[in-house]
Amino acid sequence: MPYTKTICGLLLVLLVGCTPTPTPIPTSGSAIITGKQRPAISADNVKVYANYPDNYEVIAIVKSKAEEPSTQQGVGNKVLDELKVQAAKVGANGIVLKALGKASERGESYETLSAEAIYVK
Repeated sequence: MPYTKTICGLLLVLLVGCTPTPTPIPTSGSAIITGKQRPAISADNVKVYANYPDNYEVIAIVKSKAEEPSTQQGVGNKVLDELKVQAAKVGANGIVLKALGKASERGESYETLSAEAIYVK
């Protein structure tokens, strides 16, 4: 059968094309300025610290939350990414993690994370 490979190829394309795409995890965040705000930078340039480094200044308290879908992985990463976005907006080049928690709002469950946004000199 000369069309066997073509038919198999089309079936494969249809099967792969029908694979469900994971729904993005919505996030939100905020920053409360507590120090000297600096020009915004890229979130890719924000480093995460477990402890305070030498020679830093605190710029803000940043918070983030993500809707916590029970069927998706990576919720914590999305919350951390949002913290970095909030820190970058105020010019912080680092964050020191403070608290991980859960909150309920209007029947929805959220994972939350807070940190201090810092500028390391």
